[in-house]
Amino acid sequence: MGDSEGLEIEYLKKETAQRRAQEETEATHKEEADNLQDKITDLETKVDALKTSDPS
Repeated sequence: MGDSEGLEIEYLKKETAQRRAQEETEATHKEEADNLQDKITDLETKVDALKTSDPS
């Protein structure tokens, strides 16, 4: 009886660790995506500025 309880605890520990790792990965990806979005917005602003200042 005691053995299966120990296994269950180990399993839960592993599950929790994996979930935490996945959440960290997702947070990192979200951060990278946000950074890229900022860069895109910045570039779009620059392109618009160039279009506006272009006399043609």
